Amino acid sequence: MNFLPQKCLYFCPEKSAMEAHNALKSALEIKDAAHRCSLDWFGDIFDRKLYQELGFSSMNRYAKEAQGFSDTKIGVYLKLTRDLQKLPLLKEKP
Repeated sequence: MNFLPQKCLYFCPEKSAMEAHNALKSALEIKDAAHRCSLDWFGDIFDRKLYQELGFSSMNRYAKEAQGFSDTKIGVYLKLTRDLQKLPLLKEKP
């Protein structure tokens, strides 16, 4: 299963200015999408207490020991996932 978006571009030197600009823009879009996806997964693991099935007594222990998060990053992720849950869902137009 391929988890990288199809427009993922690997670094390749000697590109023109416009090609380099577009590649950077694409890479930043991919980074932002991956960050949002990581917040969704973090929130799901937290909400459904999946960390317990993985052998951890708390989300903090899971995030620190299994994912290598710092205490600060754990706090940021918890806050962001809570904030995202408060946002209304946007419905796609038919």
